[in-house]
Amino acid sequence: MQADAFAVSYLTQRERPGETSPRVDSVAAATMSNALLQVAGLNNLDPRRHNFRHGSINWRRGKVESLVGHSVESLPIDIRVRRLNALMLALFLIFLGLSAWAG
Repeated sequence: MQADAFAVSYLTQRERPGETSPRVDSVAAATMSNALLQVAGLNNLDPRRHNFRHGSINWRRGKVESLVGHSVESLPIDIRVRRLNALMLALFLIFLGLSAWAG
């Protein structure tokens, strides 16, 4: 999902060079959504079929289309990944502190 969001962000910024903090537009989302559908077609995949690592193509298309109107600087998936990274760092530091304390 993060790669799809990056692609939509890139397409939006490419269409609006120099604009500060552009918002994802429907053209960029539709372009990426259609690209996902074409990839499924070229690989003979059912767009409704769920894949354990990536979900279904239709699910991904829905997620891409839900990005319309969001700032490319703060897409929901990027915020989620930042939070997960902060959580992983906190857990690592706690583990490191407990190891030093017990050691």
